[in-house]
Amino acid sequence: MTKAVTVGEGIDGLELRDGEGRGVALDLTDLARRVREGRSSAIARACGARAGLTVLDAMAGLALDGLTLAALGCHLTLIEAVADVYRVMVDGVERAQPLIGANAIVATRRADARQVLAESTRFDVVYLDPIFPTRHKGALPQKRAQVLAMAAAVAPTIAVDELIAASVRVARERVVLKRRARDPVILEPDWTITGNRVRFDVYRGRALVQT
Repeated sequence: MTKAVTVGEGIDGLELRDGEGRGVALDLTDLARRVREGRSSAIARACGARAGLTVLDAMAGLALDGLTLAALGCHLTLIEAVADVYRVMVDGVERAQPLIGANAIVATRRADARQVLAESTRFDVVYLDPIFPTRHKGALPQKRAQVLAMAAAVAPTIAVDELIAASVRVARERVVLKRRARDPVILEPDWTITGNRVRFDVYRGRALVQT
């Protein structure tokens, strides 16, 4: 049985809490570290981060990755389908403003990724960060990942290969899929950027019409 996830007021703002009272929210210390890495970070290289790049973070979660790109000047659209996660995400975006800069362009929207990808809007980059598949052995995932997985359990399951195909039609430059470093390939990427514990499978975008 899936444990209930609720939203509560933490020390710094809203947080997601599991049935045991463990709370998670956007980690500003982690965000600050990533911002300091700048364009040398794996996610920045995978996305080709630069000022003015339009990025759709289609499965934003707590928005740590997306806000890292916003701090590098990308024009960011954050999409999250789960209501409780969306509430905590929006609160985190507000708290992150001093780190990402007053001029950062960040839009938020509660929606299913498939709905947004079916619309006519095009983006330079579509970033996909689905919940990692369950491991049947080895160490448990970090608390943040565990609680997010519990929250996401209420949302319809989305086939990642279908998301990639839909994203490629929307992206002018590339689609970036975040995976654990040793997870199997879903669709063969055009190239891969590898970080410490994760990798980014990159697919060339095919959207030709700018809207």
